[in-house]
Amino acid sequence: MTPKERFLTALNGGTPDRVPIAEHLFSLKLQKEILGYNTVLYEGAAQAELATKVGIDMLWVPINGFCGIEETPHQENEIYKDEWGVTYKKNGWPIIA
Repeated sequence: MTPKERFLTALNGGTPDRVPIAEHLFSLKLQKEILGYNTVLYEGAAQAELATKVGIDMLWVPINGFCGIEETPHQENEIYKDEWGVTYKKNGWPIIA
């Protein structure tokens, strides 16, 4: 079965040749290893190419990119605002209560 046939068969309650594999986000490190290059943060075409190369059947790619993921990591205890104006403070794990 092709990935599309496998996914649609499962979606319609049928029995595919194997369980379809779906993913929504790959790391930039994996992208560099498999494709040999990195793109702007999680660019859709590169994610689709990577999914095809590693045998993923379905990939969810949002139209305007992934929200809440930033190219520049924040430093520990840094206070920052996301694209909606929500303020966060980056804390490490585990949280000690």
